[in-house]
Amino acid sequence: IDRQDLGGTIRKYPRRKLTLTGSLSLPLHGTLDKEEYLKEELIQLFEGIARRHGVQVSTGLELTSIDGQRDAFTLRTNQGAIRARRVLLAMGRRGIPRRLGVPGEDAEKVLYQLVDAASINDEKILVVGGGDSAIEAALALSEQRGNQVTISYRRADFFRLKSRNDQRLRDAVGRGRLALLLESEVTEIGPTSVTFKIREQGVVRKKAISNDTVYIMAGGEPPFELLKKAGVAFGGDGPTLSIPADPTVGATR
Repeated sequence: IDRQDLGGTIRKYPRRKLTLTGSLSLPLHGTLDKEEYLKEELIQLFEGIARRHGVQVSTGLELTSIDGQRDAFTLRTNQGAIRARRVLLAMGRRGIPRRLGVPGEDAEKVLYQLVDAASINDEKILVVGGGDSAIEAALALSEQRGNQVTISYRRADFFRLKSRNDQRLRDAVGRGRLALLLESEVTEIGPTSVTFKIREQGVVRKKAISNDTVYIMAGGEPPFELLKKAGVAFGGDGPTLSIPADPTVGATR
């Protein structure tokens, strides 16, 4: 089950994004033919594998709780209950998009994902975030006709970026394709502008820029409460699940 379509987060990536770079072997299918796939190619591959092997994929289902124990689990969703002998959680790290909690964030101009940069032109755009997804979105938008793109990031510099993204970012800034607002935090989103709290030369002050669209790509909030209620322990929590041992397995977790 998935609350999104097959492919999940991959479907939210920009059009023709290079998504898989490395060898991968899938159960039922084997090793993939290529080591590099564009977004559209990978989704098409997943759909074909599911179709050929009869994998039942139910989309649009949001998991709200998990109760029970091995061989007798009940999963409650927004479309009813599901019984299962085993439950595999493969929810990733993205979670629910992290919000900024500032005035104006509920406006229609505020988005949390970029689907197709090629359709966006002649706009003043702000991208909030400092991870690879934010940088890739800003770069894609900056390459479209007439766009003025600014990145807001709360730290003094980027870190843990993929080396390719880091180099492309610095090249784009050097060519004047992108503007950076480092050590900045959005404080308000208005109809035609965005206001920041920004540190410049050791002094914190307010700054406002003209704006048409805001992309907030500041990571996600993992569903910790849902998982804890289901009995999943996190680092430091200690064990909370008592699962009967499976005699065919050396150790049960």
